[in-house]
Amino acid sequence: MRLYLSYGSNLNKAAMRRRCVDARPVGKIMLTDAKLIFRGVADVEYCPGSRVPCGVWIISEEDERRLDLYEGVSGGFYYKERGIRIRYKGRDENPLIYLMNSQGVYPPNQSYVDTIRRGYKDFKLDETFLDDAIKHSFEQKAPDQQTTRRRIRQRKDVRTQRLVQMPEEVAVKRMKARSPDLFAPE
Repeated sequence: MRLYLSYGSNLNKAAMRRRCVDARPVGKIMLTDAKLIFRGVADVEYCPGSRVPCGVWIISEEDERRLDLYEGVSGGFYYKERGIRIRYKGRDENPLIYLMNSQGVYPPNQSYVDTIRRGYKDFKLDETFLDDAIKHSFEQKAPDQQTTRRRIRQRKDVRTQRLVQMPEEVAVKRMKARSPDLFAPE
């Protein structure tokens, strides 16, 4: 048994029960010097001074094999990181966490965000972190090959076709940039 940190769809307890039958949620933690980012799906990247809320699970070896499949480790989609050190329940730990082999930034689909949001509720996490990552994905959208291929696949599935709604603040900012005369004082 080992500790595993989740920050995306694996926060959703019902989904994890189906995926990893031995997994047990044991708490939550704030991962420091890290930022939640969307590359079409959730990732965490190094960012000094930032934090990411994570769910903490205890998983079996079989659960880890199932997570490897789900996260696409053999295809190079995510990789397993074991070098992150955390302080959990008074002990220094090196939990398993999955990180992406991608640098692109792209908004997630609505179904995926719904799954993550359910997980935030399951672990009683501050959804502001999720909302900020969604906003960032629209403001800094810069797809790479991996995010572009993923989005092409998502468009073929009715469940994942629709992107999450663009935050109103971002939409207004874009409208002002495109049509500044509409917003000029009279």
